[in-house]
Amino acid sequence: MTLQRMGLVLCFLFFSIGINAQTIKISSTQTRGNNGMNAELKCRPVKITKAATIIKVEGDCLGLWIVRADKVTHTFQSNKKALGTVLEPGTYYIYPNLKAGKNTASVTVTMSYEKKE
Repeated sequence: MTLQRMGLVLCFLFFSIGINAQTIKISSTQTRGNNGMNAELKCRPVKITKAATIIKVEGDCLGLWIVRADKVTHTFQSNKKALGTVLEPGTYYIYPNLKAGKNTASVTVTMSYEKKE
């Protein structure tokens, strides 16, 4: 197979994967409260209809935690550690951990799952 043909095959493969993948994003913030009390957590929940894999985590935070059905299901001390985690169907909230000396934190998590055809 020529190098040019191999390149075309790879382009087609990546294009096909892009068409079949769906992504879901969820974002949240945390604002420090007074003397460790009344911190403010803001997150609009996301409903996942089938297993989804965390593919990207962005934000100014020191890790995050994930909540489903009022229970913490996952805790990560760094954003990178969340990558590859699979979440089962359900409704989820995510919350960022505050960095030392910071009053606010934010995080956005992107998940992906394949379409069933």
